[in-house]
Amino acid sequence: WVNPVVEVLALFGLAILPLRGRGADARISPWFRTRAVQRGWLPDGHRLRFCWPAWSHRLDRFGIDALMDAWAPERKQTWALAGVHAGWRVRPYEARGSSDNTRAFASERL
Repeated sequence: WVNPVVEVLALFGLAILPLRGRGADARISPWFRTRAVQRGWLPDGHRLRFCWPAWSHRLDRFGIDALMDAWAPERKQTWALAGVHAGWRVRPYEARGSSDNTRAFASERL
């Protein structure tokens, strides 16, 4: 099933999370450096997790683009400098057993 409102919001959301250049961060392991990674995705063990901030300033897509360049989820003490007051990351569902084939995601506050 498709929710048209979610589809439209997701489509316009892609404009504020562009993929530029190699799309890789120098802090990421060589395995990730060889693949294009969209901004907002950070390494967490052997997988990538999407992280996103919340801010109080009114920003257009270019302001959001600059904010995503400046915001470092792993350095919480610098969030206030970028105007960020909260951040989240995607947390995948943890299976309860070997026969549990449930797939889901949740938001986890940083």
